[in-house]
Amino acid sequence: MKKITIGKQEYELMQNPFDINDERFVVFKQHLLQVFENLNKPLFAETYSKCISNFNAGQHADTVIELTNFKKAIELKELNYDAYSICFALICLEKGEDQKDCSTAHQIDKLERMRKDGLNRGFVEETVENFMKASPKTFGVYLAMLEMMKPQLQGEFLKGSPD
Repeated sequence: MKKITIGKQEYELMQNPFDINDERFVVFKQHLLQVFENLNKPLFAETYSKCISNFNAGQHADTVIELTNFKKAIELKELNYDAYSICFALICLEKGEDQKDCSTAHQIDKLERMRKDGLNRGFVEETVENFMKASPKTFGVYLAMLEMMKPQLQGEFLKGSPD
């Protein structure tokens, strides 16, 4: 691990899979998949549960409302939930942070503090990619996919897409 500073706060940055415990690594990979799937799985699971409950209770209109809200959430990506950012938060430890705390809520809270201290997107992406490069056995395919997606992602950015 190496020390980094964001604003005035120091963090321990994991540089390779030897720095991260196995459970946290699995959570990292789950969020990394969302980068490519473009789907918020926890939100989907919650929506699915609500839809089944509403449907079983005969509340069909409520089921449609839940699905409509889910569709809007997918289209309007929330600032606080970005899979790439969560991956960054997972490999960047605050002083005294326990690696066993892999919860998305904790990572989002940490990201909010980091953003206030000046965290920028370029650093997030570079750091996550460097972590992936340090484990080519696990992430080689992801890195290749990311390289193939970059022209498309850059094109969307240049067109002014809200994504």
